[in-house]
Amino acid sequence: MSAATIDVFTAFVTLTASGELVRATAQTIWPFAVGLVVAFIVGTALGLVL
Repeated sequence: MSAATIDVFTAFVTLTASGELVRATAQTIWPFAVGLVVAFIVGTALGLVL
């Protein structure tokens, strides 16, 4: 394994252990999930009306 691979793995373990990776992932997924739900509701409503 190269030094870069080991650095990435070390950073992954550190971020996961500190909980920072989970928080960052949740912050990234939240707007996507909200947009998906809104699009689903609006699309379903428009589909029923039309």
